[in-house]
Amino acid sequence: MRAPKIKVDTISLGALSELLHNGEVRIPRFQREFVWGQKKTASLLDSMNREYPIGTFFFWKAPAKYNELIRVVDDFGQPQLDEDSDHLLILDGQQRITSLHAVISGKKIEDINYRDMALDLDNDPEENPFGLRKNIDNQRYVSVTDLLSDSDYGKILRGLRAESRKDRFLKVRERLRSYPLSVVYVEVANIEPAIEIFERINQEGQKLSRFDLVAANVYDHDSEFDLRERVEEDFHAKLREKGFGILPNSIIPQALAINLKKPVNFRSQIGLDRRKVGEVWKNTIDALLDSVDYLRENWGVENNKFLPYDQIVPVFAHYFYFSKKEQKKQNQNEHEQLKRWFWRVVFSERYGDTAQSRMQQDAEWMRTLVTDTDEVKLRFTVDESVLLGIHMTQRSAVKNGVLCILNLQGPKHFATGGIVSLSDDHFSSLTKAERHHIFPVSYLMNNLLVAKRAVHRLPNFCFIPADLNKEISDKAPSKYMRDYQERHESAAKFTEIMESHLIPVDDGSPIWTNDYEDFLERRAKRMLQKARELAGVTEP
Repeated sequence: MRAPKIKVDTISLGALSELLHNGEVRIPRFQREFVWGQKKTASLLDSMNREYPIGTFFFWKAPAKYNELIRVVDDFGQPQLDEDSDHLLILDGQQRITSLHAVISGKKIEDINYRDMALDLDNDPEENPFGLRKNIDNQRYVSVTDLLSDSDYGKILRGLRAESRKDRFLKVRERLRSYPLSVVYVEVANIEPAIEIFERINQEGQKLSRFDLVAANVYDHDSEFDLRERVEEDFHAKLREKGFGILPNSIIPQALAINLKKPVNFRSQIGLDRRKVGEVWKNTIDALLDSVDYLRENWGVENNKFLPYDQIVPVFAHYFYFSKKEQKKQNQNEHEQLKRWFWRVVFSERYGDTAQSRMQQDAEWMRTLVTDTDEVKLRFTVDESVLLGIHMTQRSAVKNGVLCILNLQGPKHFATGGIVSLSDDHFSSLTKAERHHIFPVSYLMNNLLVAKRAVHRLPNFCFIPADLNKEISDKAPSKYMRDYQERHESAAKFTEIMESHLIPVDDGSPIWTNDYEDFLERRAKRMLQKARELAGVTEP
């Protein structure tokens, strides 16, 4: 008969603490916060005392081959790890479990002595009776550690002078000790299905980060290489200095896998050799930072909010990594091919699905580009209908690609002709309803009776700074555009300014007749024409 993958059971508080104490239950390194502070711990005890549910614990019976994932916890005095034995790893509920164990065993962790977690025997029943106290007098206030102890509770009970306190003491002790803790045990041979099962039964909670699992697996005890800390110090901190904004942690193991010529999938990432990761670490981070600089300087990726796909960064970084390894300097043809690759990735929505296999293909092409100067063969598939269907309020790689194109144009101020600074706080959010619309929101809704969602269509977007936004207000485009045209010394100057935004202002432009739909189609066509030029494709 087939053994089930999961088993659901209940255990007592004391039994759970014993499992942790004797080392049968272990804490994996990918769990971040080790133990709760006093407020959350007190609230947890209060919930148990009131017989409220506190959630299910999730244990994975991990084969010994995953013992490298285990964190050694000196504070808990667990026995030395037996590297050949299986253990139960906590995949969900770690903070609740460790907090309860700290209280039961009276541990001092960091600056909190959990023996000072006390029960107030006289408090209002409507309030939480638990909290840290230094004045434990074994009359009104008793230590929860002693309350739950098999040996010490009797002495305290006998010393209580008030019968009401004795009664409360015994009732709370019984509720906590008999509280049925729900545990789900999973027995699978590999970590991938264990994580998938957890995610499915815990869809309302915070899912485990796969980056945390990779970080745990590549942790090096000898060199104390901690991937999570190094990513923050070597990568994210430098991105902040550049004003770019941080990128997802997930791109780091992707980049490491690519540079080690491994598949990009999770199974490959979690199997990365820690020694080899250490060997390629510096050059990988340098390549990632170089790719961010290059994207910003050449292709209009102003900051992380402009980036069409996060996956572009580790793939593109492989070009810099491999070029340095081959001691090859970039030539003009390589720059042109990389430009075409970037825009075709964006305007084919290449990483929208099956991204991992396509990342692998593109990384292989990057190596061929360096050694053989290969030409990019990706297709350009987006047409005007795609641009017309995108709204600024939605996430879209194509939308971000258009923002990059508009940035590359060097957008100019309608009134002064100066370059608009996209580092202005006004552009920190590009989806604000009251900003950045060529046809103003209120004009469209009140005068043309356009539905609210339709006003945010991508071709109606423009980099309009705060002063212009206020000046334009709810005016018809024909009105405010004519006003700005008359401020400039020539029609050619005004046309030049509008071209920096890819806004058609020729005599037949629908901007002069306030024809919204026709304007959207004309501007979408102009945007796509520019995208095709950058991608090196001819008009269809």
